[in-house]
Amino acid sequence: MTIVDAGGTGDGLHGVVPTERFAKPALGLTDTDGRPFDLRTRTQGKITLLFFGYTMCPDVCPTTMADIAAALSEVDRSVRDQVSVVFVSTDPERDTGEVLDRWLKGFDSSFIGVRGPFAKVQSVAESVGVPLEAPEVQADGSVLVTHGSQVIAFGRDNRARVLYLAGTSVADYIADLPVLTAEKTGTTAGADDDAATSTGSPASPTDAQKATSRPTGTTASTPTGTAAATSSPAPAPAAAARPTPVATG
Repeated sequence: MTIVDAGGTGDGLHGVVPTERFAKPALGLTDTDGRPFDLRTRTQGKITLLFFGYTMCPDVCPTTMADIAAALSEVDRSVRDQVSVVFVSTDPERDTGEVLDRWLKGFDSSFIGVRGPFAKVQSVAESVGVPLEAPEVQADGSVLVTHGSQVIAFGRDNRARVLYLAGTSVADYIADLPVLTAEKTGTTAGADDDAATSTGSPASPTDAQKATSRPTGTTASTPTGTAAATSSPAPAPAAAARPTPVATG
């Protein structure tokens, strides 16, 4: 998946636009109540913000959820009602349904938590260009979870519309959400039907050169929930036609 311009889109949005508008996946996982969850069905006709992360993440995950929640609290109710936020756990062993539900409700009661076997989560994540590695227990007992931290915004047509990198400001979300919800692209049966065969699916992160978005660094969380992060210097702004960013959190 290639980024057109990491400095903003040509149509006034503050995220970055993939050259291929890949289809919204069904996910095929379960919600926090243990019920089968189909992303396309549950978010039909809405702007959908999809994020992969874990509850014991010490920085990127809670910051991203807090920023989106803050933005939703500021936009008009008519805009707020047209947006669905879905958080997929990348650490399903520790993120039980109860843990995930309680954590998300701390940000916004409408946020949807989804989980499932790690292998399935990894497959779905990589199908939409989000790199994900299995949780690793370190020598000191901490658990390292490395995952892409981009928020994928899907339009009403069930296609990827724009990506928001880690560090996107609340003001940027506030500015963009009314624009996204105002787009009258509509939903089409073909968008869902194309999901399994779309040639616009992003390449696996292992097949493309990786560029790191801000903030960077892997995060290691301990079984008690405390965490430490090691960060690397932020890169220079991405130029046009860079590969999809890979951020860890």
